This record gives sequence, C-alpha cells and structure tokens, in this order.
Amino acid sequence: MSGAENDCDCPSCQPPMQGDFVLVIQTGWVGQVINSRQEGFNDREYQLRIFHNGILFREWFTECEIDTIPDAEEDGGDEAEGDTNVVRVDFTKAAKLRADTKTEGAA
Repeated sequence: MSGAENDCDCPSCQPPMQGDFVLVIQTGWVGQVINSRQEGFNDREYQLRIFHNGILFREWFTECEIDTIPDAEEDGGDEAEGDTNVVRVDFTKAAKLRADTKTEGAA
C-alpha cells in the first residue's frame, strides 16, 4: 500500500477501514484496525488491536508495515470441492455416525 492515490476498485488495493483485519508484515500477526491518523504528508498510520500469547497489544503501524487480508468471498469464494478444509454441516438434521463413517480426522 503506497501513499499515492489508487484507481483500482479491488478490495485488496483499498486502505483498511476501522474494524478490518490486517496482517503485520514483519511479525505475521493479525490485528484489527481500531483507529487511523495522518499527519502532514507522512504515510497514514493505523492503530491495531493485536492479541498474541494471551497479551493484548495496541500499537500504531504505518501503511507500509501492514497488509490487508481479503475476505473469503473476495478471494474467490466458490472453491472447487477439495480445495478447502471447510465441511458444510446442516445442524438442523440429525446424522448418525457409525464405525465406517468417514470423518476425515474430525471425530
């Protein structure tokens, strides 16, 4: 993310908004944007809420230190069967598990 204006409309090119989750590039930690500021001609700064190893951090990072995380629906959404580890379950219907039921390590 650069300080220059961007004409691209894709979500990954837009600056993060309050409540968005972002990745801190240097550490790989995921944080949530809780505030932003810009003073003068400097890069925009974002205050992040990061919960790591049981400790809650609130720190300021510049635009170039963070990267946006695309949402699942923005990142393709319709993945082919086998491309994801998500198993869709209808909890309104009863399902009986037997010894030969394939649970793929989930049960």
